[in-house]
Amino acid sequence: MAAFAIRRLIGAVIVLTVVSLVVFAIFILIPGGDPAQRIAGRTATQQNIENIRHAWGFDRPWYVQYAQMMKKMLNSLRPATTRGTASCGRSRTRRT
Repeated sequence: MAAFAIRRLIGAVIVLTVVSLVVFAIFILIPGGDPAQRIAGRTATQQNIENIRHAWGFDRPWYVQYAQMMKKMLNSLRPATTRGTASCGRSRTRRT
């Protein structure tokens, strides 16, 4: 029984790793163009684009970007793209 559980656990880790690589490729590598330029918008200056590229780590190799993404995801510290704050720490206030 233990051997079965270990095989299933190893299989699940492999599947999750492959899925995360595919998602990373879809959102970061495949869309084409510079992701920093897409984040900065149409009217951004070259300096703004360079600052975003450095702050978000787009100036590093893809495997470093992937490792950082996984680290942030596992620590739940991935910043929300619209506000630049940690999405897990935000709470919604109810308006009455």
